[in-house]
Amino acid sequence: MKKELLIALGRHKRLIAIFLLTIFLPSVLLSIFGILALRNEKFRLEKQFEEEQLRIAEHFKSQVGSNIRDAENVLQLLRQNPILVNKEYEEIEPLLDDQVAENRLLGQFFIVYNDTKPWFLHFRADTDNPPIESTLGFNAAHQDKLKRAERYEFMQNNYPMAIPIYEELLVGLRDRNLQGQILNHIARNLVKSGKYQEAGEIYSSIINDFQKSKTSRGIPLVITSRLQLVDCYLKSGEGENALKESLNAIEEILLNWRDLTENQLKTYTSMAIEAFTNILDKKPDALPAKENYVKEFEHLKADYQVKIEQWKIINDLKNECIPELQREFMQTNTYSQNTFRYSKTIGDENFLILASLIPDNNKTGAQGILGVKINSVFFENDLITKIIEEVRLNENANFVITDLKGRVIFGEKTPSDELSGITLFFNDNFPPWRIEITNNQFEKILLKGIYKSFYFWTILTIIIILIFGVFLIMRTIFHEMDVLKLKSELVSSVSHEFKTPITSIKALTERLLDQKVNDPARMKEYYSEILWDADNLSRLVGNFLDSTMIEEGKKQYDFEETDIKQWITQTITNFRKKYPQKGINFNSRFSADIPPIAIDKNAMEQAINNLLDNAIKFTSGKIVVEIIVEKDENNLFLKVSDNGIGIHKEDLDKIFEKFYRGRNAPRHTSTGTGLGLTLVRQIIEAHRGEISVDSKVGSGSTFTIILPLRNNIET
Repeated sequence: MKKELLIALGRHKRLIAIFLLTIFLPSVLLSIFGILALRNEKFRLEKQFEEEQLRIAEHFKSQVGSNIRDAENVLQLLRQNPILVNKEYEEIEPLLDDQVAENRLLGQFFIVYNDTKPWFLHFRADTDNPPIESTLGFNAAHQDKLKRAERYEFMQNNYPMAIPIYEELLVGLRDRNLQGQILNHIARNLVKSGKYQEAGEIYSSIINDFQKSKTSRGIPLVITSRLQLVDCYLKSGEGENALKESLNAIEEILLNWRDLTENQLKTYTSMAIEAFTNILDKKPDALPAKENYVKEFEHLKADYQVKIEQWKIINDLKNECIPELQREFMQTNTYSQNTFRYSKTIGDENFLILASLIPDNNKTGAQGILGVKINSVFFENDLITKIIEEVRLNENANFVITDLKGRVIFGEKTPSDELSGITLFFNDNFPPWRIEITNNQFEKILLKGIYKSFYFWTILTIIIILIFGVFLIMRTIFHEMDVLKLKSELVSSVSHEFKTPITSIKALTERLLDQKVNDPARMKEYYSEILWDADNLSRLVGNFLDSTMIEEGKKQYDFEETDIKQWITQTITNFRKKYPQKGINFNSRFSADIPPIAIDKNAMEQAINNLLDNAIKFTSGKIVVEIIVEKDENNLFLKVSDNGIGIHKEDLDKIFEKFYRGRNAPRHTSTGTGLGLTLVRQIIEAHRGEISVDSKVGSGSTFTIILPLRNNIET
């Protein structure tokens, strides 16, 4: 094979050189330039995408910064307000409430004056509102009655004597808050006297009519009254009413939680929760709507946890943030009118704080700090979402905001690290967040952009031309190699085909000339062998000449109407004479009414003889050849069957090709040129017919010739 390859390359070296110089090298150069252009196009698209992402990120930063500056402007105006400068606490609360209502970004306000502890909007510190004396707000006569009633209640435990004095004191009071307190004293003594129903009625009256009244410690009376009412119901045996009232008590505490200190909130809520759970554990069967009570209880507990979290924020501000703010302002040691930005992560909470100094009355120094914690829930859930909607992100863009510890503030973190995108931070690191914009479809968008490029299609066209050119060159070379191989095989086969009869003729003739054979019968046999070998040589030469003439279109056919049955019979008879020494069984079968058709008798006889030669040549043992002639409405079917070695399935489509020999042929006989079946097909096609083969290895083969009955030959 290597030899054939070298010969083929040598014969086509000029063609290969022309291909390399005129097509291959220019195509490679153009492809290199095209790839460089595509690379530049890729960089351009990436740059365009990055600029678009930067535009979105900068717009987002600008909008967030604008909202923060608005909050800073509010703080600047508030710090100079006379109400804050003069420490008018009663007016500070509604003033800050108005600002929170107008700007939802403002969260928890706090004020720290130099001479006081931190003050938080709507939150009572444990030191706020100290206990009020029990006699405060009473005149001398009222105070005397109050002391007598308290003496009976607390010193003598004479509750029936204390109740009338409290009732007499109640008649002379006009202050609603004091009236509520005295009613609470009366109900308390009734409970101590065992009169739970009467006490419950008074507690219900306080709840309904004295909602704004507070105890001497500043605790709303509705809270203590509801807790006492729970106890009254329990002691009266009204378990379900007690359960309901315990839920009402929890709800009342949560409604008035800003009037309580953190410890008071926890204490009173735990009392109500404990009452509810105890009742539920002791009387589960007496509660037909138990699931509804439990559901409401869980809802209230969740609300309570929210309030505790808000108190946690206050404690974190007081313990973690405010001391650092104070140190920061003290370090500057100068009065500044600027707003200070402060951020700190405590647990999972991002504390974003704006703070400014409150000037003194002379506006030359600072008397305290006004600060506000940005409302993180509104900021992270509402404001950011609104800004993102305004920037109109691409549907494939993934916008993520994380803090410096990696906690996701907004969006969803993509698991892949290979996505194209940008990362940006806020100016002054406030908020201390990271902005990440990625696009999980960027590679597809990039490829789509490249596909639209002129250079891409140019390179693709060049590659296709190269592949096609290489294919043609390789096909030509391989075809040349096949031809060389076939020629080599043909020369070997033909040499053998010619050498055998020539050698036989020469040997027999020499014996006859040397008069070594004198027996007439023996001499006749020699002459027959010489004649048979001469016929074989003539047939081989004829096959070559006929095949060449057919391919060149020079073969002339002499068509005439022929009785097929008679012609087949005569063809078999003639063929028998070639193999007189071999025992061959010929079986013929003809359908009725076989009409005459126009054929070239000599050519068709040559085709039939080639089929019969193959049948004999490739059959071992007893040879049986069957010839069947049938017809249908339009065609004549001539079938030649044998019991030979058969043909492999892979060879069936190739055996009619020139010089091709099946894979079983060389093992069975060394003779044969590979032209016989090619010539048969050419002759049949010249008669406008078709030939097919059906074979099975080891079982023989059947060749079917199909000839048209009418108008088969142009005349």
